[in-house]
Amino acid sequence: MILKIERTFFWTMTLIFMLLSTATSALGDTQNLPGKVAAVNDAVISDQDVAQKMIEIKKQFMQQGRPADDQMLASFKNQIIDNLIEEELLFQESRKKDIKIDQMILDKSLADIQSKFANEEEFLDALKNMALTKADLISKILRNLSTQELIGSQIEDKINIPETESQAFYNAHPEYFKTPEQVKASHILIKLEPEADEAARSAALVKIKDIQKQLKNGATFASLAQKFSEGPSNTSGGDLGYFGRGQMVKPFEDAVFALKSGETSDIVETQFGLHLIQLTDKKPEGTVDYKEAKEKISQHLKQERMKQDIDTYIQELKKNAKIEKF
Repeated sequence: MILKIERTFFWTMTLIFMLLSTATSALGDTQNLPGKVAAVNDAVISDQDVAQKMIEIKKQFMQQGRPADDQMLASFKNQIIDNLIEEELLFQESRKKDIKIDQMILDKSLADIQSKFANEEEFLDALKNMALTKADLISKILRNLSTQELIGSQIEDKINIPETESQAFYNAHPEYFKTPEQVKASHILIKLEPEADEAARSAALVKIKDIQKQLKNGATFASLAQKFSEGPSNTSGGDLGYFGRGQMVKPFEDAVFALKSGETSDIVETQFGLHLIQLTDKKPEGTVDYKEAKEKISQHLKQERMKQDIDTYIQELKKNAKIEKF
């Protein structure tokens, strides 16, 4: 399978999720924060900051269908504090580098968030419920964009992956570039519930056998699918496109992978009903060519290098910072 490239850094959360998913108060006024958990130079990280991150993590777990009780979340506390320290270090460094964010980019980021609400009133109500002002939100967006710009200019833009490295990765990991056997098929479906009575079953069989007869008499599969199939692919002549093993229910899969190109199956019964299946193409298992894969390989290697370089960069920032945990 071709490598799946994903950004995994802790600071690249979606702005909408990061800024609007929790009902915590504004973090800009450190005078009213309930308690300090850490300090980075002259900036305070509060237990409220930690609580906010815990809620974000809990929401992420819930969206993924994974359990997230308070005891489990509490085990992340030290890691969350460390991440908040690193985020603050990066933001402070962006200030030292005098990084400027174009007003148009800032405005667009704010507009993207506002667009998720029905109107301005709903947007402002959401901010009010979280004890946030619009200015607080803009400040959060600015911090996020400034950190991303710092990473881009100081780290990402300086990374170059030579083609020899990409080629070596391709040669060393052939398992990543395997493509499974695939088939392209069309089908005609006559719906039949698994618990259907004999009368319904007989009626469905009469329908599909009549379609079989028309096929044998020269009618095209596509025209019959458009006319008689009760599945959603009927508008495209029953075309299901390409698919591999494990993507269809077992009786359907077994039947279609046993066919040769151009062949039509006998009647196949699944939980959805009765099918006639025509195999239109078959692609054997193969390997993605290096030329096709090299761009994704380069992206993957660059992201791996970025993670290493960012860790190194943060460690250097820590050496020159005053960091306290309470």
